[in-house]
Amino acid sequence: MWWDTQSAADMAVVAHANTDLSAVYDLEETIHEIAEPIKRLDPDKVTTSKRVALSSIVREASRAVRPSYPTLMESCWMACAGVSHGNVPISAGIGVGPRSVQRPSEHLISMNVYVNFLEVAVADLQTTVTFFLRYATEEHQNQRPMV
Repeated sequence: MWWDTQSAADMAVVAHANTDLSAVYDLEETIHEIAEPIKRLDPDKVTTSKRVALSSIVREASRAVRPSYPTLMESCWMACAGVSHGNVPISAGIGVGPRSVQRPSEHLISMNVYVNFLEVAVADLQTTVTFFLRYATEEHQNQRPMV
């Protein structure tokens, strides 16, 4: 939320649409109010930290979950993101056109495309849960001793 607010404010200033940054300052103050009482959490680190791109998180997860096909999850995510963000070439490639956007009940997207996306998502979720369960039951180097 912080990074999205920063990006929106920066864009508004560049476009000369709104130079009032009071909402940004209000959000920063709220972050400080929430973070200050939390032990070992510096609110300034929250507001000055570098944004981690969601695409890089998906890229790393894609490589980790399917080493034999490291781009599959990322490709599916990019196609879904393209449609959801209105990327016309991607949308047209899987059957979204002006008519289907204007009349969603007449959506013509090939269900085969979504079946493939769903299959990838379910398989990757199952693999991720398996990884998590394995990790959760391992003893870790910096783990506190069990009492």
